[in-house]
Amino acid sequence: MPAFIPEDFVKDANQRLVLYKKLTQVISEEEVADIRAELVDRYGKPPLAVEYLLELMKLRLLFKKLLVREAEFDGKRLTFSFHEKTPVSPDLIIALIKSQPKKYQFTPDFKLIAESADTSFDGVLLESRNLLKKLAGVC
Repeated sequence: MPAFIPEDFVKDANQRLVLYKKLTQVISEEEVADIRAELVDRYGKPPLAVEYLLELMKLRLLFKKLLVREAEFDGKRLTFSFHEKTPVSPDLIIALIKSQPKKYQFTPDFKLIAESADTSFDGVLLESRNLLKKLAGVC
């Protein structure tokens, strides 16, 4: 997954470490947007690897909110492993499965599996984000 801050974008290693630390401490999407604005202001338009990193940090916020322990993509399916105390409504998961039984499955060990129509990196990011936001909207 090409999600990092390249040396040719931020040349100073210490500054890259500071940026990584800032990103790991964000608590809102607005803070991620602020860091992006700072990067643009100081270094210019971020390369794709940085944009992916910023998107992953937004996903990380949703993971924390929903108590997602692990996220995987096997080339066809997204799998989100939830903590048993996830705030996601079981009714919402059941409704998802009923609405599209070929797309969604839920296992007894708290794993939500979703078939992914778009297997490109951008598509997987977008689908993950949309599904998690849908689940978070009811929490």
